[in-house]
Order: sequence, then C-alpha cells, then structure tokens
Amino acid sequence: MTDSANETMALTLATEGGSRSRQNSPGSRAVRMSMRRRSWWGATLVVLLGGALTAGGMARAQDVGGAHEHGHREHIKKVLDAAGATPAQRAQIQAVWAEIRPQLHTLRQQHAQVRAQMKQAFAAPTLDPQAIEALRKQSVQVMDQISSLMTQGFLKSAQVLTPDQRQKAAQAFGDEVHAP
Repeated sequence: MTDSANETMALTLATEGGSRSRQNSPGSRAVRMSMRRRSWWGATLVVLLGGALTAGGMARAQDVGGAHEHGHREHIKKVLDAAGATPAQRAQIQAVWAEIRPQLHTLRQQHAQVRAQMKQAFAAPTLDPQAIEALRKQSVQVMDQISSLMTQGFLKSAQVLTPDQRQKAAQAFGDEVHAP
C-alpha cells in the first residue's frame, strides 16, 4: 500500500472510531455473512457435483449389458490372464458372475431410480428435507445390497483360484484400476 493509501485508511478508521476493526472481528455481522455465503456455495457445489455424478451413474446403470459390461468382462479377462487361470477356473468364475448378474442389474436399476427421484427432490421449488433424507437412506440401502453381492462374487471367484493366483490377480486388479 502507498503512503497516501495508508493515511487515507488511518483517517477513515479515526473518523469511524475504529469501527472497521470491530466490523471484521470474528463475531461481527460481516464475518458471519461471509461464513454463511461460503457455506451456501459449499452446499451448492455438493449438490451440483452430486447431480453430475448421479447423471454419470445413471448412464452407467442403464448401460448394463452394453459397452460398460463389455469393459468389465475385458477387465476380468486381463486379471485372470495375469493370474494364469485355467479354462476350467475361468468357466467356474464366469458361472459365479452369471448367477449374480441379473440381481446386480435389478439393483442398479433401482439405484438409478432412487437417484433420479433425489435429483427431482433437489430441483423442486420447495425442498422437503425429510423426503430427501429418506431417499438418501434408500440409496445407501440399495448400494449396500450391491456391495454385498459384489463381495460375494469376488469371494466365490477367489475361492476358485490358488493362493498364488489370488496374489497375482490382486496385483493385476490394482494395476487395471489405477491405469491411466
């Protein structure tokens, strides 16, 4: 700051009786308003990001059986190749996932519907916190069911492989997930 600017600020503070320093104190109205504004922007950002993720998730959920599922099959093939799985082991693992796939498909469709309802609830002219919370709980419940089925599938698949193959598969799985 220049000397003249410092003098102007000092003069302003002197004529206001030092109210500027009180105005920016932690409990002042200006600071509270600033905190509210930041909180509002943070909440808005969360809703917008959630909507973007929801839209992407719905597209993925509706793509089951298409390119998305093909990508999963390719991923599993690469992991089993790295593990050195035999044709018999591959057939057993394919049977495990064939049994689970219809249930996963149904649950993913349910989750997409819940996310669509949540999106509508957030876009409504009047927000209903209880309804939104109920939808959130429903979403978590469906995701928990999906997670449980996926874990069962991974466990049954892993039981088909030898301990050495499981180590190789785990390494390949991590490499595939983190590949650019």
